Amino acid sequence: MSQSYKGLTIPAYADSADGPVAFSDFVDSGPIPRFADATARNAAIASPVEGMVVYNLALDQYEVYDGTGWTTPFPNIGTGILNLGGNRLTNLADPSVAGDVASWDYVRENLIQKVYFSEEGLISAKIGTFRWYAPEDLTIQRIVCWLGTTSSSGAVDLDVNKNASGSILSAGVSIAAASYLNSAVPTTTSMTKDTDFLTFDIDNAGTGAADLAWVVEYVRA
Repeated sequence: MSQSYKGLTIPAYADSADGPVAFSDFVDSGPIPRFADATARNAAIASPVEGMVVYNLALDQYEVYDGTGWTTPFPNIGTGILNLGGNRLTNLADPSVAGDVASWDYVRENLIQKVYFSEEGLISAKIGTFRWYAPEDLTIQRIVCWLGTTSSSGAVDLDVNKNASGSILSAGVSIAAASYLNSAVPTTTSMTKDTDFLTFDIDNAGTGAADLAWVVEYVRA
């Protein structure tokens, strides 16, 4: 049943969205005007009031007038995209939990990056191989080393140094005979972009060990 409000006749919920003629822009579920596009909306509502809600058929979205302009704070019905009109999501619950939203800062600071180095063929003891400069301010999480061919006798002992002045590992990385892989968490972790660098030592090559790979795991500082 139609109702009156400030001299206007409001269509009932059961009325067609296309009638009566004076309210042809109301949707079936209630008094929300719908327009073909923003041009039609602006022509019909010359002086919108903050809090007004319309439905834009061209966008398949509800729009709200926020006092300055028309925004789309609801998910797009056709795509499911949530447009916050330039506003941000805040007070996120726990971005470390699967399924929760993570901020850019959280992703940037917690996404583990990896850089790889390798030596093909039979390895031998050597000091200061490679020199890798930090591509950004970072925090080293772990050093991982593995072999393509294991040592038949004796461990493969490895070390990583910062700025050629000392090891970042308390006991290096030791891959036992007949083993392929080992890792170590560094005691020195921070590095400054384009200033600090790492070098890599093979202190003991074992016997017959070959195809060595190093991995530096880090997060952005």
